[in-house]
Amino acid sequence: MKGSITTLGLVYIGLFLLMVIISYHTEAYRHNSIISTMTESGQIASINSIDKSSRVEDGRVEVTEESFKKKFKTLFEQNSNIKLSGTKYNFDFLKTADGGIKAVRVKITDDRNSKYQVTFVSNFVS
Repeated sequence: MKGSITTLGLVYIGLFLLMVIISYHTEAYRHNSIISTMTESGQIASINSIDKSSRVEDGRVEVTEESFKKKFKTLFEQNSNIKLSGTKYNFDFLKTADGGIKAVRVKITDDRNSKYQVTFVSNFVS
């Protein structure tokens, strides 16, 4: 009898630890997937949102804010393999003295009120 209670207790502890480990890895996968999708979407959006009409002087390129925001949202929603609802986007642009974009910080808040953040630094601006 005493051995069966100990065995039952160990099985209970084992199942509890298994549930904790599964939950942890599921959340870690969700977080890593969202961050990698944000990174890929931001890199593609930064290249696709180049204002080609600003290429009047050699070595100068501009990324338009509205185009970046629109393309980022579209690409993120299209490429995301995690179901997100109620997603809120926040874009912070760091600008140079002449108005060019130096860096973009994108923050996403999902339906679980979890915040995800990625920063893109432009290598176009010198």
